[in-house]
Amino acid sequence: MGGVAGRVGDQVSRLRTEESGFTLIELLVATTLMIVMLGATLGTMERFNSTSRLNQLQNDSQEATRVAIDKAARGIRNAGASTTQNPQSVEVATAYDFVYQDVSSTGTASGVNERNIRRVRYCLEPGTDGGKTLWRQIQTFPGVARPALPSVSSCPSTAWPEQERVSQNLVNRYSGLDRPVFVYDSADPTTLKRLRIQLFLDVNPGEKPRESRLDTAVILRNAGRAPTAAFSWTPLNPATVVLNGSGSDDPDGEGLTYRWFDGATPIGTGVALEYAIPVGASRTITLKVYDAARYEATATLAVSR
Repeated sequence: MGGVAGRVGDQVSRLRTEESGFTLIELLVATTLMIVMLGATLGTMERFNSTSRLNQLQNDSQEATRVAIDKAARGIRNAGASTTQNPQSVEVATAYDFVYQDVSSTGTASGVNERNIRRVRYCLEPGTDGGKTLWRQIQTFPGVARPALPSVSSCPSTAWPEQERVSQNLVNRYSGLDRPVFVYDSADPTTLKRLRIQLFLDVNPGEKPRESRLDTAVILRNAGRAPTAAFSWTPLNPATVVLNGSGSDDPDGEGLTYRWFDGATPIGTGVALEYAIPVGASRTITLKVYDAARYEATATLAVSR
């Protein structure tokens, strides 16, 4: 009987303990743990959301900059198209400033500016902190002679009539770095044929996400120096001479196109040409040579038999 009574007492004691619930200290400890866990969860979510927002901003800025750099490259490729006999269409070529001439697709060409030439400038505003802007500035001069180059002493410069932000959040010179926007194949603008545009982008300098680098190579397909034209002639028989234009040269190493004229009359093409000139006759022979950019050079000789 005593053993049965003891087991009954133990059950009653457990029942009372279960019915009494948690003590105040236990509730406080549990509540504190829940608050800590909730705070940690919310903090993690906030950091995740913040990182996601920055990543999205970086991606959006990177996409916008890629579009801008492609647009700039397309425009710069046309540098040198301003005139057929002006090989120095690139006027400024420094690490953070580039000025060139091209033909505007808008406006009306008239007067002395019959091809509607304009100037275009790309420059990075100065400073070594983050968030710098690449500017595009334009000077048009329809119907008038080409004016002097506007000031490039500042970026942007109010001396240029048109201003446009190309890309922002650039850190090419952040924290004392010196990473040029423009890298050239020649220090001489008159011989410049290729360049590379490189932009370092960071919406949150010094913090994650890390900077992005976007670059593209550009060939100035219309730039270059004009060729030189020269030719000689030798008799082939009493009624024919051989005209030889191999003395012509292109300083950029490109192929040349040869056109021959007797006075104003076209008589043939090619580096060498056989041409009939009777004994006792005299002709004014002209050779015109053209390079790939359509720059022209002319040589004229009197050929007498």
